[in-house]
Amino acid sequence: MTGTGDEAPADWSTLETPETYLGYERAESFVSAAEPVRDRPHGYTAPARMSRNSWALSGDWTIRADRIVANRPRASILVRFHARDLHLVMTPADRGRPVRFEMQVDGRAPGDAQGLDIDAAGTGQIVEPRMYQLLRQPRPITDRTAELSLPDGAAEAFVVTYG
Repeated sequence: MTGTGDEAPADWSTLETPETYLGYERAESFVSAAEPVRDRPHGYTAPARMSRNSWALSGDWTIRADRIVANRPRASILVRFHARDLHLVMTPADRGRPVRFEMQVDGRAPGDAQGLDIDAAGTGQIVEPRMYQLLRQPRPITDRTAELSLPDGAAEAFVVTYG
């Protein structure tokens, strides 16, 4: 039996980006303008261009050992990847208080590339600690830049996975 939705198997023929851990203990390929600052709030700026398999932050974040924490409204996570699916493990910073997010792919709403946890306009909510399916792209699969923005801040993210 084959899973459906976020339980569907990865599209191994197009998967060229490895998991991306966001805490400083395991993070690689971080490309924001400033070096990561550990365990205290810091303002980050994303570069204008990113290479495949890199990630960046924009806005005010705290980078912890195992996660990143959005401290202020409009904080964003950007990833440059090559895969059909994009998932992000997230939780509201204040458990029990949903957090809105907005998703763009190459500067546009995802449309028919939307995952199970967002609409075609790219909006969704973080309601509990879990993996959120953000994108399920139709073919052709190419390098893309995805940006998840938190209009209200107040969220934590742990790992980006691809399928």
